[in-house]
Amino acid sequence: KHPGDYFTVDGEPSGAIKGYSSDIISDRAVAWMKESRDSSKPFFMYLSYDAVHIRVAAADKYERLYDTGDARKDAYYANVTHVDAAIGRVVEAVDRMGLKNDTIIFFSSDNGPDVLGCWDATYFCYGTSYPLAGQKYQLYEGGIRVPGMVRWPGTIAPGLSDEPNSTLDVLPTLCDLAGASRPADRAIDGASMADHLLTGKPIRRKHPLYWQYEYPREYEVTGLGYERRLDGRKARSDELRPHVAIRSGDYVLLGYHTKRFEFPKKFRLFDVVNDQEQKRDLAARDRTRFEAMKSQMEAMYRDVNADRLRTARAIESGE
Repeated sequence: KHPGDYFTVDGEPSGAIKGYSSDIISDRAVAWMKESRDSSKPFFMYLSYDAVHIRVAAADKYERLYDTGDARKDAYYANVTHVDAAIGRVVEAVDRMGLKNDTIIFFSSDNGPDVLGCWDATYFCYGTSYPLAGQKYQLYEGGIRVPGMVRWPGTIAPGLSDEPNSTLDVLPTLCDLAGASRPADRAIDGASMADHLLTGKPIRRKHPLYWQYEYPREYEVTGLGYERRLDGRKARSDELRPHVAIRSGDYVLLGYHTKRFEFPKKFRLFDVVNDQEQKRDLAARDRTRFEAMKSQMEAMYRDVNADRLRTARAIESGE
C-alpha cells in the first residue's frame, strides 16, 4: 500500500503514488491499452505484480472476506484475492475492447510460497505448497512447481494439463503462435508449447528442464495438510541442500555440492508424480535412469556455469 516512488515509467520515477500496488499496475495497464497503444498493430504487455510478496496489504473489502481467527493470515488471503481481482480487471478490459479472441494471456508465478518467519518481513507469509515438498529458497517441487494458466478463447480449449513446462518456454511458444521467427543471435533454452496448447501433444525437448540455486535453505516443517509449511524460525544446518535440479518426464534428479562452480558429488532421484513429497530416493534402485540423468545434468551444468564463472571472475577483477 502507498508504494511512494517505487515505480518508474520509461526509466524515470513516476512520483509518489498512493493506493495498492496491484491496482496501480492494473490501472496503468488498462489505461495504456485504451489510450496509448497503436490499435493498428499487435502489442505485447508484460505485467509483474509484486503481491503477494512482502509487504502484504489489501483493501478492507477483501480482508472482510476472511475470518480465520488469525489477522495476519486473513491479510495474506486478502492480498491473494486482491491481486486476483486486479488481474481480472485487465482481462475484462481486453474483452470489452473486443480483443478477447486475438489475445493470448499467460499467467504464472516465479517460485513457491515464501517461508513464514524466516526474516522480519515474512510474518504474513501463510502460503503452502502442500502436498509438494519444500517452498521458496529450495529446489524441491514446492519451491519450483507453480501454477500456470494460458487463455486464448476460440483457439486454446479450456482444460487442465500436467505437462511440465517453464517460463523459458514462453518465448519460443509466442514466436510459433504468432508466426514469428525465433531470434537467431542467441541460444533458446526453452521449448515451444504451441502444439501442446493447441492439440494436447507432449512438449518436445532437446534436454531436461534445469534449475540452479546457490543459496538454498532448510527449515523444520510444521502443521499438517494445507496447514503444513516451513517454519522460518527453525533453520536447519544438519544436512546438504540441493543446488541443482533437472526434470525429465516424471523424474527429478537433485544434485548437492559444497562449493560453487563444482559439479555435485551427491544426488537423489525421485518420481515426482507418484512421490510428490520426495521421500523415496530411487538413485540406487534405478541405476540406468540415474546414470543417464546424471550425465544430462553434468552437460547442462558445465554449459550454464561456464557463463556464470566468467561473470564472477569479471566482477572479482573489477572489469
